[in-house]
Amino acid sequence: MEHSLFNNAIDRDGVFVLDYRLLIDGKIIYIRFKAAKIIENGKPLLIIGILDEDAQIRREQEYERNLSVAKQRATRDALTGVNNKYAYYDDEKLLKDRIENRERPR
Repeated sequence: MEHSLFNNAIDRDGVFVLDYRLLIDGKIIYIRFKAAKIIENGKPLLIIGILDEDAQIRREQEYERNLSVAKQRATRDALTGVNNKYAYYDDEKLLKDRIENRERPR
């Protein structure tokens, strides 16, 4: 962790948060490192904690997977596998937005 990044965040916001993905015994674990600056009896103190964020991150990942599957099912014909009219509406809107924003084609 870069020292100046930590100090800048603490000085600016009073708190520093950094999410980690650890590999322990071949298993990925998600944690959050959090540091907060407080004043107690006129002296600055730094409170540091490590939070287990694994369950929350896994719920969010599952939600994203389910949302992706639902969107694919909603925009694709189940029998032929061809995009349906909703998929083309989405593509048309995306293309229109890119033209309006003068973005280059991808």
